[in-house]
Amino acid sequence: MPDKTQTIRNYHCVDVAKFIMAICVVAIHTWGTPVSSITFEKVYGCVVNCAVPFFFLASGFFLGKKILRTGPAEQHTVLRGYVIRMLKLYSLWYLIYLPLAASYFYANDYSLIKSILVSVRGYLLIGKNFYCDMLWYLLSTIYAVVFVTLLFKFQLRICHIALCGIVCHIIGTQITAFTQYHGNLSEPLLALQRILALTIENGRILTGFSYIPIGMLLAKKNLPARTGAVLLVIGFVGNYLLNGLIGTIMLAVCSVGIFVMTTQIQLPDSPVYAYFRKSSTAIYFIHQFIWAVFCFAVYKQDIQNFSVFLVVVSVSIILSCLWLFVQKKKVQLYHTKTVS
Repeated sequence: MPDKTQTIRNYHCVDVAKFIMAICVVAIHTWGTPVSSITFEKVYGCVVNCAVPFFFLASGFFLGKKILRTGPAEQHTVLRGYVIRMLKLYSLWYLIYLPLAASYFYANDYSLIKSILVSVRGYLLIGKNFYCDMLWYLLSTIYAVVFVTLLFKFQLRICHIALCGIVCHIIGTQITAFTQYHGNLSEPLLALQRILALTIENGRILTGFSYIPIGMLLAKKNLPARTGAVLLVIGFVGNYLLNGLIGTIMLAVCSVGIFVMTTQIQLPDSPVYAYFRKSSTAIYFIHQFIWAVFCFAVYKQDIQNFSVFLVVVSVSIILSCLWLFVQKKKVQLYHTKTVS
């Protein structure tokens, strides 16, 4: 039976936070590191790098809420339906960005075979092609939900799945560090490094394996805001002071803290929150297309600076508003035809 004990609350603050996090993602791709100061770089990095983990946590959280509402009997159906929807969304945006990738292939004299192999590899193993780096979030989410589904079949509880996911995330972090290492390596390790570079590129694809089940766990546990505040402070300070694997773990703790706090902040009902939620999705997916076109038209090369950030984020918000306006008009027209 569905869980009836869950407190009925709104999550409008999550919608607002998703809009802010979408702007942070735009900053990552178009602004780079604004100031050449180690202190500012670490603080700025911690803030903007919480953006994608927040989206992962939100995906897991609302997926977990849906499972709680429908009940364990429908668990597999919910998870399978979610994977299918994400796969359709991922495939659609991969195709939308394909012309930009094709322009890169053409400019850099890629053969047809190489272009196809690079695109297929990006679609299946990495979650990106040229000028659409943000799509890795979708592919990682798809694989993470499949991972959760398989472990549910072994009767594992969500807390145990979250622990398995954390291990996978740590392994992915170490794979990334290994692929980026340029020191002396033995021949077998060099061969392994080359294989990884030619296949998954790095371990980033395993990121969702921890955040998705943690989000599902948070949907069930309902932690108080003060716990989120403690996690935020510990994670932020830890990420600022520490580097490497521990610093990455602290960033995850900070991200969880931010998410827990936003789920516990109640905001008065208003239609504006639907705009924040939908526009954050639009901004997330269209901003790199705008960035690529703008840089090519103005600079003839890829550029990251504050001016580019302002242009891209402004155009992204305007286009998202136009898209939502058109969608609203379509719904109104449909209802008008239905009534008549």
